[in-house]
Amino acid sequence: MNSYKIPSVPGAKMISLCRLLDQMVGAVRKGHRNFFINDVPRTLTIAADKNMLDPVIVDLLTFVSSNPGITCIRISAHKSENEVMLSVKTSAIRGLSLSGIRTNAA
Repeated sequence: MNSYKIPSVPGAKMISLCRLLDQMVGAVRKGHRNFFINDVPRTLTIAADKNMLDPVIVDLLTFVSSNPGITCIRISAHKSENEVMLSVKTSAIRGLSLSGIRTNAA
C-alpha cells in the first residue's frame, strides 16, 4: 500500500480528486491488464496547485504502471482539516483469464 498526504494550499483552485484520478486511470488503463477501483468520493475536493499534485501523480502513475500481471488497484482518499490522505492498495488476481472479455470504463 502506498499513501500520500496532499496538503491544502490556501488560495489555490479547487480540484475534484475523483475526476483527476478517473482521467489518470483512463490514460494508464490502455495496454494494461489491471482493474481499477476509484473509491474517492465524487464530492471530495482539494485546494491544490500543479506543483503540489505533480509529484504525487507521477509517483502514482509509476506505481500503477509497474504492476505486472492482472492486478486489482484500489484508490481511496479521505479528507482531514488541511489535507487529503490518498491511499493506493494492490492485490494480485490469480486464475483469471481476460482473453475474449471486453471491459469498458464507466
